[in-house]
Amino acid sequence: MNYLETTLAQLACDIPGATRIFHKYKLDFCCGGKKSLADSIEGRNFTAEEIIADLDAVSQLQSESGDKTHLQSSLNIFCNVIMMFIAFSSLN
Repeated sequence: MNYLETTLAQLACDIPGATRIFHKYKLDFCCGGKKSLADSIEGRNFTAEEIIADLDAVSQLQSESGDKTHLQSSLNIFCNVIMMFIAFSSLN
């Protein structure tokens, strides 16, 4: 996955723990979720490599556990609903 070209909302849905990383770097993944990671970090005081390393770390933790729980599925559904809301609200 190319993190830089992916929207924050999609990363939040695809990578459990990504929202903690976004909070750490003060990135808006809800209302600003339709922006790509590259656009979201432009002009910030951290590098793309730093946030990508953090996203890789939480992604690696998830793949090592290999445990897709009911909570994980529920969170994915919730994220998809948020993404649909963002998409529909941008039409107005």
